[in-house]
Amino acid sequence: MKVRWLIPLLLSGSSAIADAVHVVGTAAPLPGSTIVSVEGGRVVYTDLTGKRRQRGIEEIQSLSFDRHSAIDLAEARLAAGNAEDGVRLLLIAMLDAPDDSTRRWTLRRLVQVHDGRGEYPQAVAHLARLLADDSHPAWLRILPVTAPGVSTPAAAAEALREVRRARTQSGDGDVLAAIRKLEASLLELDREEIPGSVSGFDVEAIRNPDAVPASPSAVPSAPDRSASDSNDINRLLAAGDYEAALEACSRAAEAGDRRSMARLLWQTGEANRGLGLDEEAIIAYTRSGLLFPDAATAAPSLAGAAALAAKIWPERPDSVHLWEEALRIARRAGDGEVEARARAALKDSNDQGGSRP
Repeated sequence: MKVRWLIPLLLSGSSAIADAVHVVGTAAPLPGSTIVSVEGGRVVYTDLTGKRRQRGIEEIQSLSFDRHSAIDLAEARLAAGNAEDGVRLLLIAMLDAPDDSTRRWTLRRLVQVHDGRGEYPQAVAHLARLLADDSHPAWLRILPVTAPGVSTPAAAAEALREVRRARTQSGDGDVLAAIRKLEASLLELDREEIPGSVSGFDVEAIRNPDAVPASPSAVPSAPDRSASDSNDINRLLAAGDYEAALEACSRAAEAGDRRSMARLLWQTGEANRGLGLDEEAIIAYTRSGLLFPDAATAAPSLAGAAALAAKIWPERPDSVHLWEEALRIARRAGDGEVEARARAALKDSNDQGGSRP
């Protein structure tokens, strides 16, 4: 597979064609709409005549994206009254979102659905993810209105983590004030186990609910091999045994361990790079960074892809696009090392008038 056609495809997801844009209070969707962006608490779209329009997120009842039909499946389950499955499918749609617009809209719907179910910390956690990604005060218009009430320990802990992460990403005074209030309300929550609650952002449980014991106290937990397997691959990489590391990555991928997929893709990139398989390394790095932008490996993966792209395609803009994405994610994650590398590479590229970092 040639990666030079893959990179523009992966990095061109800034807009999406919508099957439907439903405005609150209307039964029919706005015809012929094309979604341009979902940011700053607003949906920007072009109408049937090609005219650019925008509406506040609270004015939009639903969006349907051609490029991400998983959202439609989740909405169908919610409309049919299957809230548990609908929420789980929304979480999957958020995890697999191909671009910022679809991810932000899915987070907005998760806030709305959890708020409607009276699940305060879960709604807060998803709002915090939104604010960490786009800290515009307009998102405060969808603050949860349900009373804090009682929470599971896992949901409360997750919400606190996300709120504190959002606090480090925002410089807006109104957003910071709202985040402090959310944090205070979470600290005062009563905590107890609540059967049927979607609590704790466990990717394995979200993707494979039937494989996770319903009651941890009743079923002995199996030892988690994902961490030890990942460490084994790291040891092979550190020893320079790239062929064995690549084989171990392939076995882990075939086993379908989704919990470590972001790191596994990064490790696959490292192994391919060590073997001199630069194009294969770029594919793995890019998938790791763009499919799992919230993982710790996202920024380093995109930096690895950018450096290799500059080496093998010095006259193409691929490395610049990858460095720009690495810089965006590194800033959000607080990864100073990758941020510094990306800034230096982009400065050098501008100085040379090309794409070589």
